[in-house]
Amino acid sequence: MQGPNHSQSDRGLRPYFYGLVALVVVVLIVQLWALANPAPDRRTAQAPTEQDAPRPTRTATVTATPVPPTETPTATPVPPTATPVPPTETPVPTEAPTEVPTETPEPPTPTPVPPTATPVPPTRPPATAAPPTPVPPTPVPATIEVLQSVPVDNGEWGQEGIYVNYQDPIFAHGKDGNRYRVEFGFLSRPESLATVQEYWGWAGRGGGNWKMIVHVRTSVSWISCGGDRNVCWEVSVDSGQPSLMSEVYYRQHVWNDLLNHHIDGGWQNVTRSPYYHEIQKSVFDPICGVTPNEPVIGFRFTRG
Repeated sequence: MQGPNHSQSDRGLRPYFYGLVALVVVVLIVQLWALANPAPDRRTAQAPTEQDAPRPTRTATVTATPVPPTETPTATPVPPTATPVPPTETPVPTEAPTEVPTETPEPPTPTPVPPTATPVPPTRPPATAAPPTPVPPTPVPATIEVLQSVPVDNGEWGQEGIYVNYQDPIFAHGKDGNRYRVEFGFLSRPESLATVQEYWGWAGRGGGNWKMIVHVRTSVSWISCGGDRNVCWEVSVDSGQPSLMSEVYYRQHVWNDLLNHHIDGGWQNVTRSPYYHEIQKSVFDPICGVTPNEPVIGFRFTRG
């Protein structure tokens, strides 16, 4: 009883089993066909490439393999032989030559330039030449002044001087029509000062520090100064005060003559006056009794 029941149930399930097997077979056949014949991709419209080419199937049907597109060769432009002329605002006429013509340019004709003088370098002495000997500047003579006093040396007794003073101001009238005030004194020349000291030393005065005063007078009543004398002097000695006094007097025409010589040539011309030697004697005779030839006495003339 049990056996027949079992066989009946098996026979009832067979149709389902066969149907399932048939379904599986159909699905496999569809998948194989899909693999052999893939459907085109509709999402993009791109041209087929080598990668998208269909794979060959095992069927005997020959399918044409699409050839991948090749790039279209483009002609490489050959640059022109002539350098292109850069565009300018003003068009250049075709007739006129340009800086970069289409044909082989000819070298431009140089514009003639006027010659310039070539500077000549200064001539230098040769290296072996000795430097020029410097020329000492010409000494400018010092201004000669008229001193109212000069120093004298008394040796061991010390130093004193010779001094000039006046009784009254002295005036002279020149040939230029002007009146001048006259100052009597000693020339500041080194030779003149050395002569004073030399003749002072000849006197050999001792026993004190001696000095001398030259007193210039404008009038005298000396008997010894007669009308024939143009230059007069008198001497007095004070041993207690060791001093020597020489009073001098020169007539008016003597002063005027000295002034005119000064107008003509300065102090040097004054020494050429016919009265100049006698004036120096009035100073040096009281000192040592000898008159020097070197100019020592001087005069200053101030107009007014």
